[in-house]
Amino acid sequence: MANSQLKLTLKKLENTQFQLIQTEKMSSLGQLVAGVAHEINNPIGFIYGNTIIANEYTANLLKLIYLYQILYPHPVSIIKVFADKIDFDFIREDLPNYREARRSNKVYFCTALGYRVNYPDSNSDKVRLIVKN
Repeated sequence: MANSQLKLTLKKLENTQFQLIQTEKMSSLGQLVAGVAHEINNPIGFIYGNTIIANEYTANLLKLIYLYQILYPHPVSIIKVFADKIDFDFIREDLPNYREARRSNKVYFCTALGYRVNYPDSNSDKVRLIVKN
């Protein structure tokens, strides 16, 4: 009787030990995944933060060019040739689309990483990332 009781206790102990090891493995895996997500999010946040500034600079430069075009509607030939060469009219129209595409890619990438992305309003480039539980 004592022998069977001892075997039962040993079996419970082994089962408890197995569960403890599994819990530790899952905990370590969770820490690893959180660390990887953090390391991925840091450069993404840095790039995206600089993208917001670049968007502001680009918008200001386009406004400046627009003002020049209003005040000087007939540019000298070298400016006209260069504007045609780089297809400035297309660039001016396409830049807002490019900006929105970068924003959409940020949302897609963060969603793929398991983040929920909230924009406080539809015209804002400011992003709040919240880790899903």
